[in-house]
Amino acid sequence: METKEEFIKDVKGFISKNRYGLKIIGVFGVILCFGVPLIVNFAYVFGQSNALFITAWDAADMLSYYGTLLGASATIVAVTWTINFTSESAKKDRWLSENNNYKNYGLKICSDLLDICSSQKLFEIISESKKDAQEKNGGSYETNLQNSLRMNIALLRNSMDESFLKFKYFFSKLHDDEIDELEECVIFFKKYVVQIRNSIIYSKGASENKYSPKDHHEKNAEFQKRINLIILTYDFVLDVNALENENTSQEKSTPVQGSVDILKK
Repeated sequence: METKEEFIKDVKGFISKNRYGLKIIGVFGVILCFGVPLIVNFAYVFGQSNALFITAWDAADMLSYYGTLLGASATIVAVTWTINFTSESAKKDRWLSENNNYKNYGLKICSDLLDICSSQKLFEIISESKKDAQEKNGGSYETNLQNSLRMNIALLRNSMDESFLKFKYFFSKLHDDEIDELEECVIFFKKYVVQIRNSIIYSKGASENKYSPKDHHEKNAEFQKRINLIILTYDFVLDVNALENENTSQEKSTPVQGSVDILKK
């Protein structure tokens, strides 16, 4: 429910935006309320001495005139209020839709980041690399596997960087220490996939690796916990004024999803 302060602020804003129109309405209102009756009254007085212009103006006519005037005014006010209410309702509905799209896109960013940093994604990359090495003609299996792993792991690391940058840009309201903690996890995942690549290419034993699968599992669990906490506590609310300004600047283009489309570029 709108508070008294918000109502006063809305009224002041409405007056500020429509001050010229209100002045014109006020002038016509004064003319209708006072000018017309005076003119009719003058015509009645003039008609008493001039047979060409005779009027019949009494109290009943006066009340009828003002009754009609009040009825017309009430109709105008009701129509104006209905138009404004419909406009505000449409604006709120659109804002809710934009905000829902904004939140859903934020959730997708989180999901993509978790997926790209998961053990499952690493296993898929290794499987794809082995399959490519078997299907490739020419060269030994070991050489093809090494080349495929180097390329696919490099792409995976780049995808981690891109996903995290997109996450960092979207969740701009987060504190720097929260971003730093998540970035530390991503750096760990990038180092771990390189370690796995090297252990396969150079046939290193588990004892030669700096990070164990347990380390990766614990870091991944910590990463998921932090992301889920952010999802639960983050303020997924678009700035209404910023959204209106953005929509105004794009009036001639197809309606967009506000800040969501900017992030998709």
